[in-house]
Amino acid sequence: MNEKNPAQYTGDPLGVAQEWLKAGREIALATVVKTWGSAPRPVGSHLVIDGDGNFEGSVSGGCVEVDVISAAMEVIADGKPRELDFGVSDDVAWKAGLSCGGSIRIQLEKITSADQLARRTPAEAPTSRLIIIGAVHIAKALGAMAGIAGLDVSIIDPRPAFATPARFAGVHVHAGWPDEVLADIKLDRFCAVAALSHDPKIDDLPLIEALKADCFMSVRWAAAKPMQNVLNACVKPEWLKICWCASMPPSALISGPPSRKKLPCQFWLK
Repeated sequence: MNEKNPAQYTGDPLGVAQEWLKAGREIALATVVKTWGSAPRPVGSHLVIDGDGNFEGSVSGGCVEVDVISAAMEVIADGKPRELDFGVSDDVAWKAGLSCGGSIRIQLEKITSADQLARRTPAEAPTSRLIIIGAVHIAKALGAMAGIAGLDVSIIDPRPAFATPARFAGVHVHAGWPDEVLADIKLDRFCAVAALSHDPKIDDLPLIEALKADCFMSVRWAAAKPMQNVLNACVKPEWLKICWCASMPPSALISGPPSRKKLPCQFWLK
């Protein structure tokens, strides 16, 4: 953020917007209002921009912010709200880097009063969650990265020697069978599920439940045959969003299906 007084930064884009309004700045607020597929930021994410191009927050993790800020300048100038759509088929999105398989809709509006800003709450959507199945070595790195990215992380493993809080600081650790744990914590479209145990008895059921629950991403660290068993168990596999994963480090959990040429960030999307 290009801010003259960074000590006032609260970490909340709406809080920053409030301060800028008090300082007499003209501002626009960008809000993610709808997502499809593996969108980089959830519904309710905010980006605030002032008339000088200063900004705080994120609506795409950096993919389309430049274009959103440019449009915000026009909104500040003419006061007319706009809706912007970005997706994998959009030339601007590809150029900017939104090639992860998702699409987003962003609402832009000029904010002129504290009352108008107060109606924009940061709790418009639940916190995104990552459910890791299998308390294995790779889960440590993946859980740590997900926590840095702002996801609420849970690790599930029926093996008590694996699922210990001492091994996974800062995340929710559940020593139990996935079907029993998921009955309590419930999956939804704000969840991602990563099955890492390599044991079909542990991995298969949570993946099936994740796909039926329309989780925004389902990942298996395994070969193609176990993943095909999961697909065969689903009622409508055309609904699914899947990454097939070979034996790779956590940063590579995005390789394409084995039947296709391996390309970075290649997803099978609904």
